[in-house]
Amino acid sequence: MLYTAIVNVLDHHIHLTDEACEILFGKRELEPVKTLSKGEFIPAETVTVVSPKGQIGGFSLRCGSGQHQVQVEILKRDCFTLGIDVPLSDASSLENAAPIKLIGTVGELDLEHAAIIAERHFLMGGKVMEALGIKDRGYAAAKSKGDRSIIFNRCQAQYIGDHDKAFLIMDLEEANAAYLKSGDIVEVINEV
Repeated sequence: MLYTAIVNVLDHHIHLTDEACEILFGKRELEPVKTLSKGEFIPAETVTVVSPKGQIGGFSLRCGSGQHQVQVEILKRDCFTLGIDVPLSDASSLENAAPIKLIGTVGELDLEHAAIIAERHFLMGGKVMEALGIKDRGYAAAKSKGDRSIIFNRCQAQYIGDHDKAFLIMDLEEANAAYLKSGDIVEVINEV
């Protein structure tokens, strides 16, 4: 049987805690402009990301999910602009994350462990995982189609309920390499 996943492409962004919102913007709660899944939303406010060698303005935010730590998800191209070395990391772990500074409209935050390049991963229903013999936090691959078809190996699978849906979360650079956009469909396969 063929199993597929819906692609969700993410540009660089920052997950903020309520405390960080208060420091950066003077208020704990920001107004949603766009509603996302799992209780998250994107507000109109943005921040500037600063390193000792550069800065990038206009970073979008993710708020509202009860985030317990500030997480700055950047792209490889951002590393060149900022002049920093950032680890490729599981999106749920900041253990080896790089230091970064955030500037909001009313305040700043110096973060010792916050910047990562998030690894692509699946959010996957238990029925798909069982059919492919994948355990929670195990690995599968995604096969794209088209003129620039690619097999993305080493996609960690995270269990999100007992159903047959799957989503591939990937960054903009990876998606561009395969001519993928949010909403496209990829095949879920065992690692090659």
